[in-house]
Amino acid sequence: MKKGTMQQRILLVVLTLSMLAMILSASTILYHSERYSEISEKLNKVKWLASQIVYFDEGLTMSARMYTFNPKQAWLSRYDKMAIELDLALKEAGEIEPVIQDMIKQTSELNHDLILIETGAIEKAKSGLVAEAQQRLLSPEYLVLKASYSNQMVLAFEKIQLNSEDLKQSHNQKYQIFITALTLQSFIFIGVWFYLLNFLRLNNQRLHRLITTDELTGLHNRRKFDVVLQQELHRSIRDEKTLMLAVLDIDYFKKYNDEYGHPKGDQVLTAVGKLIKRSLRRAGEFGFRLGGEEFAIIATVETHEEGKRLVEKLMRKLESKSIKHIGNPPLNFVTISAGIGYHHADDIMTDEELYSVADTALYQAKEQGRNRLIEYSSSEF
Repeated sequence: MKKGTMQQRILLVVLTLSMLAMILSASTILYHSERYSEISEKLNKVKWLASQIVYFDEGLTMSARMYTFNPKQAWLSRYDKMAIELDLALKEAGEIEPVIQDMIKQTSELNHDLILIETGAIEKAKSGLVAEAQQRLLSPEYLVLKASYSNQMVLAFEKIQLNSEDLKQSHNQKYQIFITALTLQSFIFIGVWFYLLNFLRLNNQRLHRLITTDELTGLHNRRKFDVVLQQELHRSIRDEKTLMLAVLDIDYFKKYNDEYGHPKGDQVLTAVGKLIKRSLRRAGEFGFRLGGEEFAIIATVETHEEGKRLVEKLMRKLESKSIKHIGNPPLNFVTISAGIGYHHADDIMTDEELYSVADTALYQAKEQGRNRLIEYSSSEF
């Protein structure tokens, strides 16, 4: 009798300890999951800001260079706007991630020197000294400063990525020890372990999508654009094919946001993104959201006419949706303007040059009244 009672007590103790271990396991898993989720959200935010920082930094350089080649107020306005947005993105990222704050401090002198050269070139262009202005932005001093500044940013972003990997590795190791120690709850912990593996895998995929994908439209983002454009340029040269780059901009989008609100504006961006994805069905065709209301298409085409038809078809599809926009007369519907540049194997251009000619054509389309497509031609610009 006493022996049976003792066994019962032992079983009760084991069951109680098992229950306590299960509760402790659940509590520990919940705590670490919530903590990891918070850190992941912070890293996601920094990744997004990192892509914005790269975009604005390159936009500053491009705007300054474009002004020396085409001294119009639009490029100055774009330069000033991107300078402000870059500062805001850096400040926000620095508040979230100390690594970015350190990078800002370490590159403050470089950034100051770059701004001096860029603003100096702009001033020379204003004074009519175009050749000197262009030379300043192509000088070895400027290129070295720019490369050094970019390298500092890359190192900071890589350090953040390494911290993320260390976090995941540490997280996995702790759970391995925890699961091993609690073998009596093996089925429970195996289920939790698979859940965590799946969570980490999905989270890793989500981080990758955030780095290379625009979250709102599902298109590739600016970071992916830079990579794909270089790859396709090399492919164009190797295969002796014609590469088309189209840069598209929603007409009077700021007015649309002011009139209908940003949620409606996001719906328009999403609609344009869907149209682009549906229009690009063949290999060698890629769609991007470069930022704001600016989109891009990269496609290998047989003829200029083929590239032009692709973009015009997209424009007409958007127009046929009749999305009301009273700030875009005379149609009062949402429309887009587009500029197209072409790269031929016998007329090699850099990625910056190809983007520049397409962007110049887009600017001309806006100048001519919007809701139109302009193909870049050196004889016309």
